[in-house]
Amino acid sequence: MTPRSGTKSRFTLLLLWALLLSTWFHESWHIIAYWIVAQRHAPIVVHHWGGVAFSVTVPNPRQAARMVALWGPSGVGLLGVGLIAWGTQLSLGELVAVGVSFAVHLVGLLPGCSDGNRVWGLDEP
Repeated sequence: MTPRSGTKSRFTLLLLWALLLSTWFHESWHIIAYWIVAQRHAPIVVHHWGGVAFSVTVPNPRQAARMVALWGPSGVGLLGVGLIAWGTQLSLGELVAVGVSFAVHLVGLLPGCSDGNRVWGLDEP
């Protein structure tokens, strides 16, 4: 194994770790938003492996669904933009790469994505 291939494998592992961590943050922001918008002590089930955060009772389903959908990708995406800016300022390529893997969650706000459809009201009958 050459030093160059070791660097590539370390970078690949870093990106995989960042992707898993950013997915966890994404779902955590959904949970925090639900607790704020709906109910603080409502039961929440998070399906593991990139799953979905949801609850059984929602006081105002349409407004709560939009806010909960908005917070997931935007919370993690803005954190990613901050990491990109910080990594660029410090000339740390690894930090920029982690920031990109977080910021890519902002794509989830576009129509056609599950969160984006709920934010823009495209999943309503």
